[in-house]
Amino acid sequence: MNTYLLTVPRCQRLLFLLITTMLSFLFIGCGGDSIRKVTVTPGKWPPPRPVQPDSPSPPVVPSPPPVTSPRPSLDSYTVVIDPGHGGKDPGARGLSREPEKNIVLKIARQVARKLKQRGVNVVMTRNSDRFISLDARATLAEQRHAHLFVSIHADATRKRTVYGATVLMGRTASFQSKRAAWLIRKSLESHDVFCRKSRQQQLRVLENHSRPAVLIECGFLTNRTDARNLNSSWYQSEIAAAIAQGIETFLTRS
Repeated sequence: MNTYLLTVPRCQRLLFLLITTMLSFLFIGCGGDSIRKVTVTPGKWPPPRPVQPDSPSPPVVPSPPPVTSPRPSLDSYTVVIDPGHGGKDPGARGLSREPEKNIVLKIARQVARKLKQRGVNVVMTRNSDRFISLDARATLAEQRHAHLFVSIHADATRKRTVYGATVLMGRTASFQSKRAAWLIRKSLESHDVFCRKSRQQQLRVLENHSRPAVLIECGFLTNRTDARNLNSSWYQSEIAAAIAQGIETFLTRS
């Protein structure tokens, strides 16, 4: 009885030692040394994934330039450009170095050149310093079946404070004549040319034919500022460009 009691605890100790030894060998064989310590940042769980390097951005391919269609040709239209006066008729002078006939011829030539660049069939009532009667100018518009007749002049008055361009129509002006006058006036204003109110007036050069027609007074030669401008090449070019643009707008919207 006493031998049994002394033997049992000893066996338990041997069994415990055997189990501990086996567990130690098992832990070492399973790679216990490979266990890594994971540091956990307080407040962040699970831990953030490692940041992958950015993939290269695709190459930027420039967009093709916008396709603009060319402006339509105006070669099917005929415009009669009429520089006022000429030859024995100098026109107004006022404070101008040159008479009206020379100034308006220079402006008319530039208008004609700009319209020809767009393909317009331009007919000049005169292209030099020569006299042409009013009836002959009107007849030319009828003979050429002009889509528009444009007479170019410079104005004069006793009041030297009066200034600005004016677009005139005949008393019996057609709808097309009124539309042309409105578009040319708008073009002049867009080029910073001050325009007086358009009006209808009895003018043989506008009324002795059946074609759309307008007469443009480019300014007053009796006004110091207008006279100085109309004698300068830059202003002649500017007002010619405005007139040509107005005519072009009228033709393209016909």
